[in-house]
Amino acid sequence: MVQANDNDIWLNRDDLNKTDLKKGLGRDVHFEGELFVPLSSIPEISFQINDTTAALEVTAPPHLFRKQYIDASFKRPQGLEAAQDMSAFLNYAGGYSRFNNFEYMNVSGELGMGAGDYLGTTTFTYTKTEESENAVRLISDLTITDWKNLRTCVVGDVTASSGPLGVSALLAGISMSKNYALSPYFVKYPSLSLSGSVKTPTDVEVYLNDMLTSRERLSPGSFEINDIPVTGGSGTARIVLHDMYGSESIISTPYYSSDRLLKKGVHEYSYTVGLERKNFGKKNFDYGDPALLAFHNYGLSQYLKVGYSTEASKDLINVGASGVVLIPNAGIVDASLTSSSYQGETGVNGVLGYAYHSRNFNARISMQLTSRSYANILLKPSVDRNRLLISSSIGFGWDKWGYLTAANTYADAYTAGTISMSNLSYNRSISDDVSFFMTAGMIKQIKTDHEIMLGLRMLLGNRKSGSISYRRSEDSDVINARIQKSIPTGTGFGYGASVENTGNRNNVDGTVRYQNRYGMYGMDIMDNEGDSGYRLSYAGGMGYIGKSVFFSRPITDSFAKVKVGDLEGVRVYSYNNEIGRTNSNGELIIPNLHSFHENRIDIEAEDIPIDYSIPELTQRLFPSFRSGSSIAFDVMKLQAMTGSVSLQENGEIHPVEYAILYLKGKDRTREGIIGSDGEFYLENVPAGTYDANILFKDKSCSFNLIIPDSEEMIIDLGKNICKEGKQE
Repeated sequence: MVQANDNDIWLNRDDLNKTDLKKGLGRDVHFEGELFVPLSSIPEISFQINDTTAALEVTAPPHLFRKQYIDASFKRPQGLEAAQDMSAFLNYAGGYSRFNNFEYMNVSGELGMGAGDYLGTTTFTYTKTEESENAVRLISDLTITDWKNLRTCVVGDVTASSGPLGVSALLAGISMSKNYALSPYFVKYPSLSLSGSVKTPTDVEVYLNDMLTSRERLSPGSFEINDIPVTGGSGTARIVLHDMYGSESIISTPYYSSDRLLKKGVHEYSYTVGLERKNFGKKNFDYGDPALLAFHNYGLSQYLKVGYSTEASKDLINVGASGVVLIPNAGIVDASLTSSSYQGETGVNGVLGYAYHSRNFNARISMQLTSRSYANILLKPSVDRNRLLISSSIGFGWDKWGYLTAANTYADAYTAGTISMSNLSYNRSISDDVSFFMTAGMIKQIKTDHEIMLGLRMLLGNRKSGSISYRRSEDSDVINARIQKSIPTGTGFGYGASVENTGNRNNVDGTVRYQNRYGMYGMDIMDNEGDSGYRLSYAGGMGYIGKSVFFSRPITDSFAKVKVGDLEGVRVYSYNNEIGRTNSNGELIIPNLHSFHENRIDIEAEDIPIDYSIPELTQRLFPSFRSGSSIAFDVMKLQAMTGSVSLQENGEIHPVEYAILYLKGKDRTREGIIGSDGEFYLENVPAGTYDANILFKDKSCSFNLIIPDSEEMIIDLGKNICKEGKQE
C-alpha cells in the first residue's frame, strides 16, 4: 500500500485481486517496478485510514463485488466409496397351503454373485399341486455398473420399456440405460435458483414452504443460490437475510416444480434389444422373435422436456414423440403422439394431459385417443381397446378441515362399449392417533352400482394399529374390524386379525409373523363364508462375504458383515434401529442396507468391555446394488504391565530412575518410561521374551523381560535386575 501526496491510496494490483471486488477495477500505475491501483480511479467507492486501528477502510456498492455462486443441493459425504467386496447370496422361500382340501406347495430361490461393478443373479421356482408339478427358471441376468457415466448395462433377461407412456416387455438380450439411482445426490430435475445482493457480511436462511432447508454465510456483493431441492408442485421460497447490523430483510418468490421434467442438458434413456420371452414361468428357454424397445428424453430447458420412443419386432414398427411443458406457477402439460405399422396396417395413439399440484389443491385431467388398428409389442389390432379414455380428478383441503378428492374415469371401448367410474373420498385427522375416512363410488356400465364406505383408522402404540369400517353396496352391508402389529426391524413377532360381518355370517382372517436373524416365518388362517384354509410360509437367506458364510433373513438389497474384534454380545444399529448382537466371533450380518445411499452403522459403547479401547463407534457405507460389504470396528484390548528395574553395579543394586526402556521384539522395538524407584509401565505388549535395554545418563544396561500370556488387565512383572553394559 502506498499513500500518495493527494491523500489517494494505491493498492498493489495482486493484493486488490485477492479481495472480493471484481477483477480489473481501476487503472494501473507502475511504481518502483510494481503494479498499483489508485483507489480514486475506482468509481463509487470511498476509503479512509482509521487512525485508531491503523487499518484501511474501503466501502463499495454491491455491484462492484464478484458474484457469489452457492450450491444448495444435497452433497455426497466425503470418504464414501462404493463397496468392492466379493460377495454372494442365496435367497429361498416356500410355503404350504391347504384350502378346502386343495393342497398347494411352492419353493422358490434366488442366487446372486457380485464383485465390484458386476452382479449376476438367477431366480427359479418349483410348484406342486395334486394335479401337476413344475420346476422352472425365471430371470437370469448380469448387471454391469458404469459409475462414472451413471449407466447400467444388463445382459440376459431384461424388463424392457418404451417409456412412461409405452409398454414393458420381457426380453432376453442386452439393455443400456441411464441410471440416476447410482448417484442420489445428483439433481436431474429442474431446481430452484434464488438471487440478490447484500452490502455487508450477511447470514442467509432459505425456506421452502416455511421449512428451513439451508443456511449460508455471504460476503458483500451479489449472490445466486442454485440447486435448491424443492418438493413437487406449487410452493413459495423465501430468503431471510440477517446483516451484521442486526437488520432483517426477506426475498420471497413462488415456484412450481415437477419430476416429469428434466434439468436443461440432462438425458434419460433406455435401449433394449433381444428375443421376446414366451411362456414365462412355464418353460425355461422359450423365445420368440427379435424385438427392440427404447426411449430417450432430453431436458431442452427448465420449462421443456422432449423425447421419443420406439418399438420394433418382426411385423411391427412403433415410433412416437412426446413433450412435457411447464407453465410457470400454473402446472404442467404433457402430450405424446405415437404411430404404428403392423402387418401393413397403420394406427395412431395420442395422449394430452394437464396436472397441477399444491399443498391445498390439486387437479389432473388427461385424454387418450387410440385408433382400432394401433399396435405395440403387447397390443395387437385384434385385441379390444379404448377408443377414448378420459380420466380426471380434483382435490382440496387443509389439515384442520380434512381433504376431499373427486375422481372420474370414462372409457369407450370398440367392442366392450362404455364404462364410467366415479369416486369421492374424504380424509380428516381427528387427533394425532385417530383419522376418519369416507369413500363413495359409482360404476356405470350396463347397470349402475353404488357403494359407500366410512370408518376410523387408529394408531395404538408399540407398532400396533387398527381400523373399523362400514361398507354398503347394492346388495350387502359389511362391517369390518381389524387390528395389526407390524413386525420389528430386528427379532420379534407381528400379527394381524380381521373380522368381517356380512349380515349372514362372520368372516375371519388371521396372520402371525415371526422373524429373527436367520429367517422369516408365517402362518395365515381364513374362514370366509364356509371356505376355510391355512398357509404356512418361510423365507431366509445365505450369504458369503469376507471369507465368511452366514445365514440370515432374505437379502433383498445390499448387505454387510459387521465385525467388532472378537467381542460377543455387542449391539449393532442401522440408523438407530437395533439389528442384533455380535456372535462368538464378534460378527453380525445386516441383511437390509440401502444401496447407493449413505448407511450409518453404530455399535453400543456400553457393550464394549472396560479393558478394551475402540477409536470409533460409527461408520458410514455407500454400497452398490445388492452388494456385500465388510465393516470392521477396530477394538484393542487394554493390558497394562507394571514392574520395577534395578541396576547391578560394583556389587550394589539400586533403582534405575527417570530413564527410557527399550523392548526389542521380532516385529519392532517398543518404548516405555521408567519413573521413580525404578517403576515402569507398559501397555499392550504381546506375550514373549524381549531384549530390554535402558539408557540413562552416560550408562546403559540390559536384561531379558518375560511377558506371560495372560488375560489379566494388569500384569505384574515383578522386580528385574539390569546388568551394566557398554553403551552403543
